[in-house]
Parts: sequence; C-alpha cells; structure tokens
Amino acid sequence: MKKAEEMKERIIRSTIRLIEQGNGNIGEITTRMIAEEAGIGISLLHYHFQTKERLVELCVQRIITGVIEDFRPSIAAADTQLARVKAVARQVADFLAANPAISRISILGDLNHPAPGDNTALTMAGFAAAWRGGASAGEQDCKPAVFALTALMQAAFLRKELSKELFGYDMENKEERDRFIGWMADRLFGSDVHES
Repeated sequence: MKKAEEMKERIIRSTIRLIEQGNGNIGEITTRMIAEEAGIGISLLHYHFQTKERLVELCVQRIITGVIEDFRPSIAAADTQLARVKAVARQVADFLAANPAISRISILGDLNHPAPGDNTALTMAGFAAAWRGGASAGEQDCKPAVFALTALMQAAFLRKELSKELFGYDMENKEERDRFIGWMADRLFGSDVHES
C-alpha cells in the first residue's frame, strides 16, 4: 500500500474509532479531534478528504456496510415469506432508531451518491433474501416491493419528527414502529391472515 493510501486508511480508522466511542454522535467530533486521534496535522486531513463531512460520510458508510454484512436476522420462527420480511424489516428499523446519526448519514449518502453496492442496495438484497428464504427463485417478483419497502423505511426514518403527524406512527416508539412496518409489508407484499 502506498504512503498516501496508508495515511488515508489511518485517518479513516481514527475517525471510525471516534464515531464508535461517541456512540454515533457525529456532531461532537471535530476536525482537531480526528487529527489528534490519527496523530497528524489538520492540513493533512483536509488534503486527503477536503472536508470533515466527506470523511465522516465515508466512515459511516464503511461502518454501516460492516453492520449489514454481519447482520444475521433472527427469522427462525417466521414460517412465511411475509413473516420473514417483517422480521427483518423490524430489525432494520430498530437499528435505524438506535443509531440515528450514522443511519441518517448513510441514507443521505446513498441518496446523494447511489451505487449498485451501496448500503441501500445491500439492505434491499437482505429483504429479498428474507422473502426468498434463501432460495434464488422468485427474486425478480419481489424487487419492486423490496425497493418500495426500503425507500419508505428510509423516508419514515428521515422524517421521523413528522411521522406521527403525517401518518399517525411514532417512529421512536417500538410498538408503533413495528405496526408501521407490518402495515407497509402487508400492502407491498400482500397480507397473510396469520400476520400482524
């Protein structure tokens, strides 16, 4: 690895440590803190990443990618496609609610710079896998619903302060959030008499 790439990676690892130590509270992390953690001058940080916001977005995307790759939803008790999708969607929504700062940065980063392998695409792939139950057949059939579910969850999360007023669900309340997920999944994937 070249020196410049090694330096960039050192800055990224340092920033990720600060984000994790601050429980995702990005607002409290300063450029000076990042530089001190990496053992470099602020000018070197700006040279490699131009802005703190760009660096933080890159780090958050890496954190979320790791979370998604390690995500193993508990869907053992879910015996139908719809139940599996709801179980995974509720776990994703719980992660968004528990990690609002990094989730917001990740979602907005994907919206500003969409790419085939971004975190939104990985989330959609996870919903599709839950629908298929590990089988590859039928993937095409669920793509529009998976896309819509992901987009609706992201919009509800980004506008969570208005969610209760707009559609009557408080996204900060687990029970109401779960009901919202169930309502969306029923409409997008087709309701099942045994599902709630």
